[in-house]
Amino acid sequence: MKSVPLFITCLLLMSCSQLQAQYFDPHTDLLTGRQPLALPHKAIEKEGYTLDLGHGNQLFIPRMDSYPGSKSGLKILGPTRPLFEQVEKAYEALKDSLNNPLTIKKIQYLDFNGNIKILVHQKPASGEQTYYRMDGQTSLVKPDMDTITIAKVDSTSKDFKAAVLIFKLNSVSDLNKIVSADLVDRFIDSIDAAIPEKVANHLRWRYNVYGHYRLDDAQHFSGHLKTMPNATSSITLGLSADIQNIKNSFVPSASAGLSIYFHYRNQANSYNGLGLYWTPYFFFDKDADGKTNTYRNDFLFATYIAVTDKKAINPTFDFYLPVSLGYLIHRKGNFLEKNSFGFNMFGVKYGNATLKPFIYFHNLLKGVTPSIQLSIGIGK
Repeated sequence: MKSVPLFITCLLLMSCSQLQAQYFDPHTDLLTGRQPLALPHKAIEKEGYTLDLGHGNQLFIPRMDSYPGSKSGLKILGPTRPLFEQVEKAYEALKDSLNNPLTIKKIQYLDFNGNIKILVHQKPASGEQTYYRMDGQTSLVKPDMDTITIAKVDSTSKDFKAAVLIFKLNSVSDLNKIVSADLVDRFIDSIDAAIPEKVANHLRWRYNVYGHYRLDDAQHFSGHLKTMPNATSSITLGLSADIQNIKNSFVPSASAGLSIYFHYRNQANSYNGLGLYWTPYFFFDKDADGKTNTYRNDFLFATYIAVTDKKAINPTFDFYLPVSLGYLIHRKGNFLEKNSFGFNMFGVKYGNATLKPFIYFHNLLKGVTPSIQLSIGIGK
């Protein structure tokens, strides 16, 4: 019976080695059986509010931090009429230089604490040309849209305030024909009213906010605002089989426990995890009769891991940054001193295999034993 723990450890090592290796394990939730959705960067929608102005024209307002008096953080922009007038004035001054309908134009307006800066940029179309033919008529298509960006910043008040309007237009000359300052003011007011108090009162990273609206011929807009928690959690079972060198002895161990992982919608393939694991170490020694005895010493480990943009492709060697801190909760034999605990804070990972240095402290930091651990596991 003394060899049973060793047999179980070897069996777990063999079974883990047959798993299809992934660079980081998908975290299957024990309660729902679901795995978090791994979004590529290009699939992550930028937070903010989109107003379809028709015929390909669009207004996008990036999400900003809330402050007292403005749940959306956009009230700093209002009233927008002076901003529109300044942009129109800048365009009129350079209109003769911007009369080529096929060049791509950008107007950037910045009000920083009352200091106004305006940048007008124009570039020719690329070498590629696209033609559009309809009703016997052929036209050259403009390769990209014009952009007008209006930004206002106030860093002098107690609450930092900043907001941006981004217009994508077929032509910068169409701004006042397509949308009015009064309409933008109404749009900002509707956004501010639609944001729930619980979203405005929490830190920005806690919730994602998206708004999608359309403008009709009567200059009325319709649509919806959607909020959702940024973090989703999953509780997973973690198992591993390990072997390490402690005091010139090769010591097998196994680990079993639970982890809770937090995945974030606006951070592709990134997560944080907290875990608690029971880890028995198996030491072997011969008695006076030459018989080999097994001595089990149990650690309880608390773990933390942060992964940013994990690789879900073919496994390769790479560093990762787990943190493990464990305490000896059961001691047998004289292999480890009382009040021992182990610590690790980095490692190398390849598929389901990890190589991590450990330090074991004895008698409350009076003794130190270095070690290195090879582990094969799932769910950790």
